[in-house]
Amino acid sequence: MIRLIFSLTLITLICGALLAIVYDKTKEPIQKAEIAEKGLKLNNVFSSLEPDNNPIENPYYLTNNSGDTIKMGYLAIKNGDTVGIAFEDTGIGYAGKVMVLTGVDLSKNCITSVEILSQSETPGLGAKIQDSLWRFQFAGKSLDNSTLINGNFGVLKDGGDIDAISGATISPRAVCAAVSQSVRTADTLKIRN
Repeated sequence: MIRLIFSLTLITLICGALLAIVYDKTKEPIQKAEIAEKGLKLNNVFSSLEPDNNPIENPYYLTNNSGDTIKMGYLAIKNGDTVGIAFEDTGIGYAGKVMVLTGVDLSKNCITSVEILSQSETPGLGAKIQDSLWRFQFAGKSLDNSTLINGNFGVLKDGGDIDAISGATISPRAVCAAVSQSVRTADTLKIRN
């Protein structure tokens, strides 16, 4: 019996050590891949603005009165002027959090594009929020030219003007909530040129 306990303990320790080594070796490449993917999505949300910079290299930090960072965005710069900003915000979908990247054209005060950074919605239903045709309906929208529900973008079913996805209204609502947060934040900034 003691030999069995010793063997199981030894196997557990060896497996734990191997997992720690694999984690240590893969942590940095995974982080680099995530940054590269976010960089591509930032380029997508800013493509209509044709920025001169690489937005992933131009973070913008919103801080509270204590100096603590409360939100981070990314700037699009063209000819030395800040022409856009993108924020990440989260909505609560059917299966969990939906992380959305929203680009805002600061001169027109409207959405340039929306990208889904992460989601765990139902494949074939809620996961359709990742389809570019569905996300395209946000382009050009602002708080001034949209039908808002309690100050937020909303789906048609709730009285808004964003088409939902048949059989998956909760996921589009999550995107609308996240996009609304980002647009409201951008609307309050004083970085316009």
